Amino acid sequence: MPTVIAFVTVVSFWVRPPGLELVRHIAGWGVVSCAVSLLLGVALPAYGLMPTVSGDQSDKAIVGGTLLSGMFNHSNTLGAVAALTLPLVFLFRRRMTVFLSIIFTFCALIWSASRTSMIAAIAMAFAWFVVRLFRRSNRVSVAVVSFVLIASLLLVAITPFVTDDPTAFTSRGQIWIFSRGAFEAAPIFGNGVSFFQDIWAVNNGLFKDAQHAHNSFLTQLTTLGLVGGVGLFLLVFMCARVSLAYARIGDLRLSMYVVVWLVLSIGETVWRFNVTQPMWLFGTLPLIVLAASGVPRWIPSQAEDGQLRQARPRPSWYQRGAPLVSSDSVAHR
Repeated sequence: MPTVIAFVTVVSFWVRPPGLELVRHIAGWGVVSCAVSLLLGVALPAYGLMPTVSGDQSDKAIVGGTLLSGMFNHSNTLGAVAALTLPLVFLFRRRMTVFLSIIFTFCALIWSASRTSMIAAIAMAFAWFVVRLFRRSNRVSVAVVSFVLIASLLLVAITPFVTDDPTAFTSRGQIWIFSRGAFEAAPIFGNGVSFFQDIWAVNNGLFKDAQHAHNSFLTQLTTLGLVGGVGLFLLVFMCARVSLAYARIGDLRLSMYVVVWLVLSIGETVWRFNVTQPMWLFGTLPLIVLAASGVPRWIPSQAEDGQLRQARPRPSWYQRGAPLVSSDSVAHR
């Protein structure tokens, strides 16, 4: 049933795009999740912290030898939520809201000590910094963002297929090797969406607490085969195309989200087609909304009172709120 609901949601969004305003609301839910998780970690550590820290987890803990999981069942989930929320907080209207949101998401990310999530955030910050160095040349900015997107996409697709050491990437190699074998057994249509849950239920020793392939594309290939893998690739390509359209006029917020999504997908499964999973809200829904919105075909003219005035006809997804481009970026176009 959760998968059916997700499918109906995707179809309805594709028929009638909800507008990028929804992405701003998702960012708000992400900030609230991080804030509540921090509160649980401080006030109710029995509920907000990982119950046991042992093995490789003790080595990665940053804050007091503890890992914050907050309102989620694992610290890596909280880290992924924080990393995916971080580039979207810049969609908020008020600077103070943006500032406080950065504090909450950054603190949750650090306390979760999710290494893949922190690498994704660092990749986003690096790309943003390089683009800002050439902010008066949109061609250079687009080239830098395009390079980061392509490099991240290649790493997502290649890394799990060239890793043969079971202990590599904190034992993700073991899961990747097993998942590759399962994909090769059913390469066209996959093994079904519940494949990993079924394996986890009968062989918890292999997957520990993992119910996915720890790679977005490999999970998709294993469960839905080449049909699902190609579909996800096309969706990511559409999102990258839309985000680059905004990058051409100086707005990097959507492209930075795609960068985080791709880098995070190297070691985690961000694409979850199940409405009961946190990644459905923070990793799947924004991608669908972004792809469904399409490439903007309006011509920015000038900005007044923080609102971008657009040439008619306006696209159907346009909503009032924080403009998706700044007056400076329009002036420097």
